Amino acid sequence: MKKKIIISAVSVGLALAVIGASVGTYMSYIKKYVPIARPSALACTKSDSQKELIKNADFYVSVNGDDNGDGTLEKPFQTIQRAQQAVREAVANSNESKPSITVAIMAGTYYETGIAFDERDSSKSTSVTYTSYGDGEVILCGGKILTFEDFSSVDSETAKRLNSQAANKVKMIDLKKHGLTKSDYGKIKATGGFNTEEYYDDAATENPCELFFNDKRMTIARYPNDSYITVGKVSDIGDCYEPNAPAPVDESWLERRNQRGGTFALDKDAYSRVKSWQNTDDLWSFGYFYWDWADMSTPIKSINDDKTITTEYCSKYGFKEGGYYYFFNVLEELDIPGEYYIDRDNGILYFYPPDENADSKIMLSTSNENIISITEKASNITVDGLTLQGTRTDALNVAGENCKIVNCTVKNAAECGINVSGRNNLVE
Repeated sequence: MKKKIIISAVSVGLALAVIGASVGTYMSYIKKYVPIARPSALACTKSDSQKELIKNADFYVSVNGDDNGDGTLEKPFQTIQRAQQAVREAVANSNESKPSITVAIMAGTYYETGIAFDERDSSKSTSVTYTSYGDGEVILCGGKILTFEDFSSVDSETAKRLNSQAANKVKMIDLKKHGLTKSDYGKIKATGGFNTEEYYDDAATENPCELFFNDKRMTIARYPNDSYITVGKVSDIGDCYEPNAPAPVDESWLERRNQRGGTFALDKDAYSRVKSWQNTDDLWSFGYFYWDWADMSTPIKSINDDKTITTEYCSKYGFKEGGYYYFFNVLEELDIPGEYYIDRDNGILYFYPPDENADSKIMLSTSNENIISITEKASNITVDGLTLQGTRTDALNVAGENCKIVNCTVKNAAECGINVSGRNNLVE
């Protein structure tokens, strides 16, 4: 049985990531402060009164509907955003005799994101509920769903660049043929709590897409697969905030832009490996380059003839011999199940699937919008029984008042699963 997490958020400014968050500190918070109930205690069912409201909903939505319809059960809308328009009209014309409005959404996958609720979507006297209706899952998806039939074996030139044992397992897909462009998968963005990307003019401003297989986040091809390389002799610590660790610091560093990265040596084996890679134009490294708590990633600026590498981004604390890191975004290192690589110039995705079950679910998170946002001017809105998945930012952001998120499944988000602030809001 799947476990669920119950979180009640009532204080101003509380922000939590629920299911699918990529930042470990959120989960540490949850483990420390949020009691996890037994799965049997979390089985949420709709009461008879709730079922009656859904049975007699004000508006209905179906993937087989028509936005030119009237939103009745017989002629449902096709999109949630069309239902939202109808709700706004109803709210504007409502009075105290209409204390609630219900939108019943039928099972299916709705490729809708950027649904934003504000003061027009409800009122102090009229609450609004968007709820699942009938049998089956209601999915709001910000990603591109792929199947094994969409993939093919790699071409001969690519096979030569891969490990011989992996070449027959790796699959490829032309994302352009599926309507995807560079804006859908984005540039690689620096990760790590101490990355310095914000100090560079050409850095990514949005999260890139991620690949999910059966709801598990896959790994960008890396070397080594499950360990680290040790930083060799450092010839240049780069431009850093703490040039003479552990003190003093250079406060002027905070005002400078496009600062110099560091340069350090590779051992013989690592250098030989790196030199064998055909394309290092978008090569990255993640590591703990000085302190073992200061994680960051950076593009690699150059691989030098003296068996050193130079990073594009500086480390806030410099580089220290004995630090540790790994390389990622390397096609040649796509050698174990669960790894993938995107050729961003040509729009090709290469993937080593964990298995080849035709029923497996494959998804790229392509949307760069919150799937649902309940803005600070919104109030009295309930989202009930929906599945939200596949976004490069938050799945659901709540900043309003007296709003409820209940019985929902939230997954495969690059940032927060559910981000809650505002006043008197409930996540259950």
